Amino acid sequence: MKVYLDVAFLVNFLFDAEIIFLTLVLFSRRIVYHRIIFAAFLGGLQGVFVFFPYFRILSLPPISFLASAVMVIISLKPACIKDFFEGYIFFLLTGFLFGGAMTFLRLKAIFGVLLVIPAYFGIVGVRSRIYKKRTKVTLFYNGKKIEKDAVYDSGNSVFYLGKPVIFGGRQVFSEILNDDFSENNILNAINPKDMCIVPYKSMGKSGITAGIRLENAVIGRKDFKNAVICLFDGDLKDEVVLNGVMF
Repeated sequence: MKVYLDVAFLVNFLFDAEIIFLTLVLFSRRIVYHRIIFAAFLGGLQGVFVFFPYFRILSLPPISFLASAVMVIISLKPACIKDFFEGYIFFLLTGFLFGGAMTFLRLKAIFGVLLVIPAYFGIVGVRSRIYKKRTKVTLFYNGKKIEKDAVYDSGNSVFYLGKPVIFGGRQVFSEILNDDFSENNILNAINPKDMCIVPYKSMGKSGITAGIRLENAVIGRKDFKNAVICLFDGDLKDEVVLNGVMF
């Protein structure tokens, strides 16, 4: 049987990239495209090397599971062991379901994007309905400890220099800064070393807003160091909208 190695690489690369992308969406993680490409590239190489006699060991199940683990570490960048295993399970389940759907529909990997697009919007839609969970968040900044009501928004995937961005209204910013805070003097009220100018697209709005680099944002047992809180020009009342990755 004649095997075209370039085709074998492309098929494996596309399939792995599609699975990694959906895993990140399901896991509410930031999508970093160069990490996806690099992880899928390694998966594509494995799919090519198995055709060489001296590398057929790469097709053994333990090696395949190890390769999957490496792709998860590269693309997900887990913060702890628990994070890794959750992402790994998501990755394997996504691959099983996605591969089964493609087999059932008789789609080739190159046409997998036909499934990825509706799957992405389906996942985001379901998450936005399910994961509107209310909780409490404690913000630490400049010696202050401020506890606020908060809501998870799976649609908030805004990051600033790798740190999750949360949104607060005028009342929240008045407590973090000074009671005489106003939107007109926000740039003067924030310490320059803590100031962030963040482009965003979330909660039905988009634009550029000012933010503060917090010391910590604590939710239950989760501690998000140097999270960024941005002023949201909307009716948030006295609450905070959390980032989807904080769920």
